[in-house]
Amino acid sequence: HFVFALVFAPAMGDPDGPKTLCGFFPMVREKRYKGLPVSVLRLWQHHYCPLCTPLVRPQHADQSLKAFFDWLADPKQDAASGAPLIEMRYISGDGPFNQLLVDHLYNSAQFSTVEDRFTRAVFEPAENAEEYVNNALSGRRRKDLRLQAKHLGEQGTLEYSELTADGNVEEWMTEFLMLEASGWKGKEGTAIASRKEDEEFFREIAREGFQRGRLRMLSLNLD
Repeated sequence: HFVFALVFAPAMGDPDGPKTLCGFFPMVREKRYKGLPVSVLRLWQHHYCPLCTPLVRPQHADQSLKAFFDWLADPKQDAASGAPLIEMRYISGDGPFNQLLVDHLYNSAQFSTVEDRFTRAVFEPAENAEEYVNNALSGRRRKDLRLQAKHLGEQGTLEYSELTADGNVEEWMTEFLMLEASGWKGKEGTAIASRKEDEEFFREIAREGFQRGRLRMLSLNLD
């Protein structure tokens, strides 16, 4: 079952004022660990969010992590008691949180081990699209793509479009979901629209990203 640990900090200069949420650690409790009859708390992973790094406010990061591990070690806490292990899978292997975690485990002399480590793909933007494409793709690959676009354009009117700030994000999301579901993902039941809760999750994330100016949708249309 789910276990959510939330860390709050008192308001600056006003102990009785509204507290600030400064740490969020979503987890699931499982009865076995790698086939062994040992209970474990594991950072929760959504199948459309592969990164499980907990959310902590930078200005309270050190205190938040300490409070979290103190809570785990407190035998009076029913949610954490009975689970001698905490597994922090799929967290960033570098960056501020990883450095903070390593320092905390070292300074507190808590036993830990790195079970697995792997490299993830990273998108590194360039000054402009042309520079990025030239660096990411070989000259031969770019030539092949231009040739494919030419052949595709011979079959009808080929157009490229982009979702603009005043565009209809709902229509774009619907078209994307329909397109994905029409292919092999739809046949295998792995398309986003195959599950209502997944579609709702996608729409909420995309809608919020659009409102914040952090969503980009591009389309290639033939007739």
